[in-house]
Amino acid sequence: MPTKATIQDQTFLFTGTLTEFTRDEAEALVEANGGKVLSGVTAKLNFLVVGEDAGSKLDKAQKLGTVKILTEKEFLKMVPKTKKAPASAATATAPKAKSPKPMIASGALIIGDFEVNEKEITISMENAAKELKKFGKDWIVPRIDQLQLMYDNRKLIKGYTKDFYWSSSSAGSGMGGGEKFWVVNFKNGSQKEFFERVDLVLRPIKMLKK
Repeated sequence: MPTKATIQDQTFLFTGTLTEFTRDEAEALVEANGGKVLSGVTAKLNFLVVGEDAGSKLDKAQKLGTVKILTEKEFLKMVPKTKKAPASAATATAPKAKSPKPMIASGALIIGDFEVNEKEITISMENAAKELKKFGKDWIVPRIDQLQLMYDNRKLIKGYTKDFYWSSSSAGSGMGGGEKFWVVNFKNGSQKEFFERVDLVLRPIKMLKK
């Protein structure tokens, strides 16, 4: 087992009730970063991530003696900030908008009533408000309908990433607290929910003055 914990080429299993993320999100993060999710505790298991009320899997791993036991927060520290869940992650649906005709004005991409910034960052929604100030005045996180319009016109967006993008549209809260937001995968247009603590891509927009 490597001295510095990394996900690449390692095997994982999750047990108990997770509060930092959903089971699908956790397993998707492992696979996105080159790891593998096992279905049970065996000699091939490297890491067991333990949530609340963990049961027999934890007991078996402790008896085995070769499995590293992690909390959810310890697992998140292993996730590279530039890697997220793959397109195969479980998807959900949010309202979609009809795409207005985009236009290029003074070098800026205009879609409907908003302008798309030429730059993007990888960040959690928890830290988005602070980082947006670095873009300048009036730049915000797009709503899910605006984000879907951006996906529909992605070929006009400079340097977009084929990955999940944040929207400001809330998807409710998780069982252990923390808010979830709708995201759009710019690889295939799928929509799903992610906890605010996860690092995903953010492309700011600015509403046009009427």
